[in-house]
Amino acid sequence: MGVTKWTNEALAKLTGHPAEKFRDLAPRTRHLIATGQLKPPGRFFEIRVNGKTVSGNRSKPKPLPADLQRRLERLRKFDDQEKQRAERERKRNTQARLSRLMADWRPKPTSELDSKIQQQLKTQPAKHHEFLRLMYSGWIANNEAYFGGRLELPIILVKDTSQQQAQAWCEVEKRPCVIVFGEHTVAQKPRNYCLGILAHEQIHQAIAQHAGARAAWGKNLGHHEEFARICGNISKARGWRDAYVGPVSDLYSSCHWPHHH
Repeated sequence: MGVTKWTNEALAKLTGHPAEKFRDLAPRTRHLIATGQLKPPGRFFEIRVNGKTVSGNRSKPKPLPADLQRRLERLRKFDDQEKQRAERERKRNTQARLSRLMADWRPKPTSELDSKIQQQLKTQPAKHHEFLRLMYSGWIANNEAYFGGRLELPIILVKDTSQQQAQAWCEVEKRPCVIVFGEHTVAQKPRNYCLGILAHEQIHQAIAQHAGARAAWGKNLGHHEEFARICGNISKARGWRDAYVGPVSDLYSSCHWPHHH
């Protein structure tokens, strides 16, 4: 037995509802509405289950009971707390992993070097000891990585340089060499920035130790072709921007390496 085809207008006339409400309904749904087996209180939706059309409506859902709402809210808060706990744990694990990597990367000073460093630290204010230990560790790492461990341990100092423009400098005419950081540099610049300055001054030390203080400074306050070449080698090894781009105002870009632009 077939199902009568009910048009939108026919259903509207039969039920008193607007014709638009019955747009796109399946024939079976139209028949149920026309025969009074299904009332049209709101917008209808249709899904197919096992090849059959199942009809319903999208009326506003009834609010959940208060006790069930409270239970759901507790579950949401619990989920949020678990997510926050997992994120804190992930950050702790990441920090611990980075700390282990840094500990493996930093070279361990020999007992002789460690003794010299401790003696030199005694001549400096205690407030600079943490900074100086980091600089000495960076110097040892650079010496092993880029200079074959041939450089002599320098004296690294922090001084009041309020009357000078330089952030740091290297006194290569002294033995051992003296590397000086300005107090304003230590106070204002990030530690990674200071480690870059240390590598810069260490190249001055390497040239002076190999060819003498006069050759280390020479023209352009020591920022000459040989200096730029060593900067370029280290930049290549570290993945930094190349330092040597040719003379600019009678100075090579290496005069600000590795913080040149």
